[in-house]
Amino acid sequence: MMCDLCGKSVDALSKTLVEGVAMDLCSLCTKYGKVLRAPAPTKKQQAARNELHETPELPEDHLVADYNLVLKKAREKLGMTQEDFAKHINERVSIVQKVERKEFEPTIAAARRWEKVLHVKFVEKGNPASEESSPTHASSKEGLTLGDFVRKR
Repeated sequence: MMCDLCGKSVDALSKTLVEGVAMDLCSLCTKYGKVLRAPAPTKKQQAARNELHETPELPEDHLVADYNLVLKKAREKLGMTQEDFAKHINERVSIVQKVERKEFEPTIAAARRWEKVLHVKFVEKGNPASEESSPTHASSKEGLTLGDFVRKR
């Protein structure tokens, strides 16, 4: 492709308005007008941009196993009642009570807010299943599953 103003052969041209005329210009000549449409990135540029913006696979966050005890100990250490803590985090008292009895599991976002107030850790990185025992060992605690009876070919 050739620039309409200087005649230089370039890979990408910008649609630019120069003195009322729309022209396809190279990056150096666009300073003489107003860019209407930037050049589309080449396949190579697009691939490089995608590599930069890809986020690596991160392990999912999960609550610590004894989040209820951590909450209760930290709250009591600060001298707060369940009512005081609930009011401080703008939550219902019944939710705090249920979390402390492990009848309710807070969301990761809520647990992160509580971490800031109580200065403790409720959220861990990684997959909780990988940190626990293997699935065959876990199934012995829970009894037999269909997977125990299936034969692989």
